[in-house]
Amino acid sequence: MKKAILIFGIIFLLVGVSINPSIGINIEKKSIKILNEGNTFYVGGNGTGNYSKIQDAIDNASDGDTVFVYQSTYVENINVDKQLSIISVKGPDFTVVQAESSDYIFDITKDYVNINGFKIIGWSQGGIIIRNSKNCTISNNNIVNNYYGVYLLNSNYCKIDNNILDDNNMGGVCLYSGSSNNTITSNIVNNTLGTGIRFKNGKGEPFNHNIIENNTIVNNSNGISFGYSNNNLIKNNVIINNSLGGIILYDSNYNVIIGNFINESDDDGIRCLFADNNTIINNHLFNHTYGIDFSKSNNCVIKGNNVSNNSENGIIISSSAYFVLRNNTIHNSNYNFYVSGTKLSHFYHDLDLTNKIEDKPIYYISDQSDLVFNESINIGYLGLVSCVNITVKNRVFTKNGQGLLLANVSHSNIKNLKIYNNSEGGIQIYFSSNVNITNCTIYTNCSSNVGIRLRYSSNNTIAYNNISSVQSMFYFLEKGIYFSESSNYNIIKENSISNHYNGVYFMGSPNIDAGIKNTITGNNIFNNEYGLCLRQFSCSNIIIGNNITNNIDGISINMMSNKNMVLKNNIILNEENGINFYYSNNNTIISNIISYNYNGIYLSVQTSDNNLIYHNNFINNTNNAKDYYSNFWDNGYPSGGNFWDDYSGVDNDGDGIGDTPYPIPGGDNEDRYPLMNQTVNIPPTAPIITGPKSGKPKVEYEYTFVSIDPNDNSVWYFVDWGDNTWDLTSYYDSGEKIKLKHTFNKGNFTIKAKAFDVNGAESEWSEFTVTMPRTKSVSTSPLLRFLELYRLLNRLINLFIK
Repeated sequence: MKKAILIFGIIFLLVGVSINPSIGINIEKKSIKILNEGNTFYVGGNGTGNYSKIQDAIDNASDGDTVFVYQSTYVENINVDKQLSIISVKGPDFTVVQAESSDYIFDITKDYVNINGFKIIGWSQGGIIIRNSKNCTISNNNIVNNYYGVYLLNSNYCKIDNNILDDNNMGGVCLYSGSSNNTITSNIVNNTLGTGIRFKNGKGEPFNHNIIENNTIVNNSNGISFGYSNNNLIKNNVIINNSLGGIILYDSNYNVIIGNFINESDDDGIRCLFADNNTIINNHLFNHTYGIDFSKSNNCVIKGNNVSNNSENGIIISSSAYFVLRNNTIHNSNYNFYVSGTKLSHFYHDLDLTNKIEDKPIYYISDQSDLVFNESINIGYLGLVSCVNITVKNRVFTKNGQGLLLANVSHSNIKNLKIYNNSEGGIQIYFSSNVNITNCTIYTNCSSNVGIRLRYSSNNTIAYNNISSVQSMFYFLEKGIYFSESSNYNIIKENSISNHYNGVYFMGSPNIDAGIKNTITGNNIFNNEYGLCLRQFSCSNIIIGNNITNNIDGISINMMSNKNMVLKNNIILNEENGINFYYSNNNTIISNIISYNYNGIYLSVQTSDNNLIYHNNFINNTNNAKDYYSNFWDNGYPSGGNFWDDYSGVDNDGDGIGDTPYPIPGGDNEDRYPLMNQTVNIPPTAPIITGPKSGKPKVEYEYTFVSIDPNDNSVWYFVDWGDNTWDLTSYYDSGEKIKLKHTFNKGNFTIKAKAFDVNGAESEWSEFTVTMPRTKSVSTSPLLRFLELYRLLNRLINLFIK
């Protein structure tokens, strides 16, 4: 099979690539000086006066002379320090030069040296080295079993032509230290442990204006590798079965890769890293892991390439900006096309409908509004960038990097989709807001297996979706819904999330919160390693009314994830911990049913302090709780603490609170006021709102809120300002007036407020209209839509408890 592929590749070169557009590259050429006006010397043979060693002839020659070498095997290391042509009479099959020592066989330090027609067999260094020289020609040689075949060190305008370079250890042809304006053409480079043709340099003087053309490069680690190289041309080469990649560019700019046949590597066909303004045209790439792979590169052009049968992705553009793609075809790759990034600019690319996947156009839509993508449109891939009011519905998305890409998209609806078997995730949302994702089925999204990912995205709603997975070898990467990098004020509502390593996952960093003030409500989260994980600076989120069952850990709150509220959840049948704390403080755990877990709540030996835990029901856990630090397990008297199924105390005064504390294993903590049973709780009244009803935009105004709790419990407030922002307060005494300040832009706004008591009971909404001098209304936060469900959730939980 490989032989057939090689023959096909050579035929491909002989026929040639008929399309050779203007590619905007300036390859500087200079003529090679032919040395035919000097004296002639002979080595070997039977002639009178012939030299027995090539070095002896060189030592006696002068610039411009020619040395002819008769057939024989010459064991020597040769220094060429004059302008000479050294030519074998019978060619490389009969004229062998073999290294005598570990040095290079031919060490050239002069301009205008020609080496032609030898078999060059090395030792531990290299076959031919050209140092600080110009206009040398190495042609028609067989260069085998050297460390490097041909090595150019700071040498320019040289030609490496029609050689066979086989079994050289680290490379067939290597250019080093800014060697420029060289031509490497019509060579066969086989079986190196390193790279077939390599440009190797540090960040010093780059390689410029080299041509690599019509070479056959087979069975190496890398086919062609460039580093710190600019304005080079790689054209019409056959590059087959190079294990680590066909063509690799790093820190290299303004290069053109055109008309190459690149087949069968275990990695990338073409890989470009930190490589700007490169052009990839009319290449054929088959049977790689990744066909064309760009990372951290900008302003590149990819045109007319045929990319097929790759085991991972056909074309990847990662953390790169401002690409132009035209007339590329991608066939039969496991995951055809993928765009990703960490900045908004990484999603700004120019693709038209001439790019196709399995003959279906790639729709990469930028700066559009009011569009609908439904089942009637033939789509190979859909990416939306800087779009408004887009609807995507009733479609299937499969076999790409992500099922659906949204970057800087707002006020859009994604619904009734089936998304499966994409390599990096189902739906990826970057820098987007006010997007509703509803009634989608998302499953088995392969290597990283993330159902929905949000980065730098706020005020979105993800509701009524079914997100599941089949465990893969990368199970530890699998996440149902993944929040990172300042994704705030999102609503995750009534989804089914199962069979991931993390069902819902928040991940931040010391400098960037994963997400704050998100609400996770009414979801069924089951059969995951971690049902819901708040990790690294995930703060002030609300987790309310979820069923979290049959996970290893139900909820994990760790690594400085503080001030979260866990309220009215059913946390049941989790193999290890119902709720697990690790290095996290000031969280509030209220009114949850925590049962049939190994540990109901576990606060580990790693510091977690000042967490408040009360009005929860601990039932049939192996260990109801363990706490190794300083936390609070009740809300004082008469509000009380938690219900413990193994509490053995009595209530002699009949106040519903045990007369003796419940000790918490692990340290000195205790629930001072354990509950004897469930109590009836009356919700607080709707808050009364007072303050200015009109004013000037961008001026801060103060508003007052007050609610009465019939049980005289403390209350906290949720305030929606009507401009897609909201606030949560701390606890205040019943009837205590609180004051909050806010600044509005122009428009009409409805402030909405709701009060919650310490038991999780919530009031009705109250409303207060504010008018700034503008007639156009501003839509309210999507959070309002789910809060109306709280009363129903409360009734359901009360029924369950009873």
